[in-house]
Amino acid sequence: MGFELDHVFVATAPGGSEIAALVSRGFAEGRTNTHPGQGTASRGIFFENAYLEFIWLVDPAEAASGAIRRTGLRERTDPGHPASPFGVGMRSPGAAVDLPPGADLPFGTWDYAPPYLQSGVVIPVGLNSERLDEPFLFFLPWSRGPAWDIPEHPNGTRAITGVSLVIPEAGGSSSPELDAFSGLEVAAVERGAEPLMQIELDGGARGDCVDLRPAVPLLVRW
Repeated sequence: MGFELDHVFVATAPGGSEIAALVSRGFAEGRTNTHPGQGTASRGIFFENAYLEFIWLVDPAEAASGAIRRTGLRERTDPGHPASPFGVGMRSPGAAVDLPPGADLPFGTWDYAPPYLQSGVVIPVGLNSERLDEPFLFFLPWSRGPAWDIPEHPNGTRAITGVSLVIPEAGGSSSPELDAFSGLEVAAVERGAEPLMQIELDGGARGDCVDLRPAVPLLVRW
């Protein structure tokens, strides 16, 4: 079974105001979400095939409670913490499939059931979620592809065509989950001195970019 990108997230300061730099360059902002019981909220920019999410902490106690703690989201959304601020959500291409927990997935997962999901619905999360030097990896087994209204961006961009992640060299050897993820070719992963997510849109044909560093380790090219 193949997998494809559903969305990526990057942690920001509360409010996600950094997204304004992208809006000023011709990107249309989508909806703002809250995640009750998880302690986070987000803003997003949506494309034909996937989306970019800016996520931040709104309730530290919720993010550190119960099953939420195992995600590492409390640390990942703390601007002063060295944890990886990145997450990658995947889906199976085509029609949705009802997967038994862990079945047909390319690496080991645990069932995450945040309070904002209806009862019985779970998100399979990579067993490396507590490896805070690595990105947060998860699957959306119910997804049938883009479940959002596809916007018309004033700058004409349409689709995410590439994602690459730089994660800290200090983390040492990678987890089996990250190694398996790298083999899926959903996103390129390498180690470097500083964390960075690069997103390519439409093959980078226009030769333009927005670099949100140092506020957010994100570079968007189109």
